[in-house]
Amino acid sequence: MLKFLRKKMKTIMIVVAVVFAFSIFYGLGYQGLKGVKNAPDKDSIAKVNGKEIDHTTYARTLSNMYGGQKKRPSPQEMVMLQTAALNETIDFTVLLQEARKKTGATNSEVDAAIRQIMEANKMNNLDHLNRSLKQMGTDYSSFRRMIKDEITVSKMVSKIKSDVVISPNDLREVKVRHVLIRPKYIYIEDEKKRKTENDKADMEARLKAEDVLAKARQGQSFSKLAITYSEDPGSKDKGGDLGYFTTGSFAPEFEKVAFSLKPGEISNVFKTVFGYHVVKVEDTRLRRVATAEGKDLSQIILEEKQNNTFSKWFFELKSKAKIEIINTVLKAYSLALSGNFNEAVTILQGAVSEDPYDPYKHLFLGDLYFRSGKMELAIFEYKRVAELGGSSADLLMALGSAYLAAKKAGVKTREGEDLTKMAVEQFRRASIISGDDKEMHIKLKDLFSGMGYSTDVKRENNEIKRIEKKEKFEEEIRGQATRETMDIVE
Repeated sequence: MLKFLRKKMKTIMIVVAVVFAFSIFYGLGYQGLKGVKNAPDKDSIAKVNGKEIDHTTYARTLSNMYGGQKKRPSPQEMVMLQTAALNETIDFTVLLQEARKKTGATNSEVDAAIRQIMEANKMNNLDHLNRSLKQMGTDYSSFRRMIKDEITVSKMVSKIKSDVVISPNDLREVKVRHVLIRPKYIYIEDEKKRKTENDKADMEARLKAEDVLAKARQGQSFSKLAITYSEDPGSKDKGGDLGYFTTGSFAPEFEKVAFSLKPGEISNVFKTVFGYHVVKVEDTRLRRVATAEGKDLSQIILEEKQNNTFSKWFFELKSKAKIEIINTVLKAYSLALSGNFNEAVTILQGAVSEDPYDPYKHLFLGDLYFRSGKMELAIFEYKRVAELGGSSADLLMALGSAYLAAKKAGVKTREGEDLTKMAVEQFRRASIISGDDKEMHIKLKDLFSGMGYSTDVKRENNEIKRIEKKEKFEEEIRGQATRETMDIVE
């Protein structure tokens, strides 16, 4: 039961830094997630089944994702991280709500987990832990609740997986050809007429499948029958060939028939939700999987089946949950990730109308326009960013990169501006306000170098050397102060 937590001990102590997680995004200058105008709750981000997600869990997840970044993310990358963190938090919330109905964590389980975490992080007592938590912006009560929630979810997941067993068929795979005949159902309001017509369509499909079966058993080529009669677009042109597959790949009714036949045998006509099938098994063999050291085939297949069972169970659970993303930016990005660009654009248009002076919302809207192929609208929004966003180097960098992307895509502006020059202008503005931000100057140096702007490269190199000289001086001052303190102590 604690195996799940043992794997995450070190991570838990790192990602519990809640204040850090929120300051990351605000440090870019974007304030959009502090609240949403006209939302049911001003600080709401999302709700699951009517209950607000836990902001601590969200911040912890975001901090973990941010910690995995090799470089500081752009505003667009940051909002993508926030969207991913939100989706992961929603998933955890769905699991936690269900887990609390079926199980829970005892005080002794929580105590044991905390002791293990303290040992892993070389903490001698609770005072040490409390000081560390305080430095991270949280407290023992919140930390303990987090551990309790993790254990509760872990126990439920373990229970679902422990109920999974493997059968002899799970160790095999079969090679199958099939013919699918789909009933031509109609959808009309007249219930009686609909039933009559659909019963007729069902019977016609079954009779057609029986005719195919008869031809197959008379010795006609099953492959040619599939090409002629099958209504499965994925396999029809391949003679009905589905290749080798294992349990868990198709509908249960289909697999039951396929795994009951011997090579060369043809099934009777049977029905699934897709229609009527005739199946011929061509071969069967032991499953071919890469076996890890210390694991046999049965163990690997069991773990795979457990994971598939859990994934299917969770998909059904989440599909029944009422999920409401309240923050407009994150809602729009979630929709865009699922391919609903038009709806995402509409939501961000509304967000821009509510707060027309937020340069980040204009940037995000411009990006969605760009990805939707609405180039002129994208450029218009980017120009609004240039007008409003002069105080953030990260924002100006994002804007310049957007102009370069538009240039690469062959976008032409109405005024005939040079998008490359527009990009360089933003990069130069970013350089001016970057101050002692060495990482930003390094980014700018690389950009200017790639574009062939040698004068700008020289300027950025000079800035980097200046900052490094300052860092070296400050390090020497700190070292001297440390030595003086040690001398006093001695």
